[in-house]
Amino acid sequence: MDEYKVYKKIDLVNPVMVAGWPGMGSVALGIVDYLRRKLKAVRFAEIKVDPMSVLDSVEVADGIARMPKPPSSTFYYSKNPDMIIFEGEVQLAGMEGLQMLNKVIAVAEELKVKRIYTGAAFPLPIGYKDNPEVYGVANKAHLRDVITKNGAKLMEDGHISGLNGLILGFAEKKEIEAICFLIPRHPAL
Repeated sequence: MDEYKVYKKIDLVNPVMVAGWPGMGSVALGIVDYLRRKLKAVRFAEIKVDPMSVLDSVEVADGIARMPKPPSSTFYYSKNPDMIIFEGEVQLAGMEGLQMLNKVIAVAEELKVKRIYTGAAFPLPIGYKDNPEVYGVANKAHLRDVITKNGAKLMEDGHISGLNGLILGFAEKKEIEAICFLIPRHPAL
């Protein structure tokens, strides 16, 4: 990561944050994209990702190969409700992923975010006709009631891979509440 660029200063009261990166089924990105569009959220900042840290292919158009444009990692905000939406176009691993999470958490701290929500796919052997149940996991015990009160089941054990899972642990270190909702997806889909 090269830099954090602020385009607009914002003033929100007790905002929540919804953050998402690509993953299996694009669950988190679907959530943040929907909220961003529905709330007409406005871009206010961006984390510039070093394109060299994510290159794994070139783009081809009309038989010509070109370097791809760097992926965006953008912060948006909305008023009524006061919300920060973070949309990352690429799932970074290793040190770059840890740096990304640290910056997202630093922005959450700066804006006094009390709770972060994210989403992920939950690999389960379900069919397309099945009516999947939503699961949830939190980084603080008292949030389990928030999950079940709203009709989701608790994910009792397992792993949530990638940045959509890791953000719960990073938020917990900074005393920020965090919840990840998981949508069942068949592993082959």
